[in-house]
Amino acid sequence: MEHLKRLEGEVLNTLRDFGFQQMELRTVNPEHFHGIEVNPRAAAIADLVLWIGYLQWHLRTRDSIKVVFGRVRRHVGLSILGI
Repeated sequence: MEHLKRLEGEVLNTLRDFGFQQMELRTVNPEHFHGIEVNPRAAAIADLVLWIGYLQWHLRTRDSIKVVFGRVRRHVGLSILGI
């Protein structure tokens, strides 16, 4: 998460350098990440880890925070992969 947020910052700074002042952009957040996990505990931990990284970044930059949990879904078996 931190690397994506850092890259996002570089892109926004470059756009500002080119004269783009007002931009309505969606920023990277845990809602953009999706995963599949068989173990319900592992799914909850993965979701939590994404949010911890996001919240740590925003605490450093002091932006407002919107929290929506539940991005990693639990799925039993490999049928979702066609196996």
